[in-house]
Amino acid sequence: MLGLFAADPETWLLGRRARKAARLGLDVDDVERKVALRDEARAKKTGKRRTACELS
Repeated sequence: MLGLFAADPETWLLGRRARKAARLGLDVDDVERKVALRDEARAKKTGKRRTACELS
């Protein structure tokens, strides 16, 4: 057989992500850090918008 289902899906997906990132020259940890910073900025922006709406 081809080794299908030899690893659990989460492990396989993480390995696939790492291989693709390496092929593209990306650092997975750096990308995850940038996504976290973006999410934090969006949360702050939404909070400011919500506060402005509450004040009006």
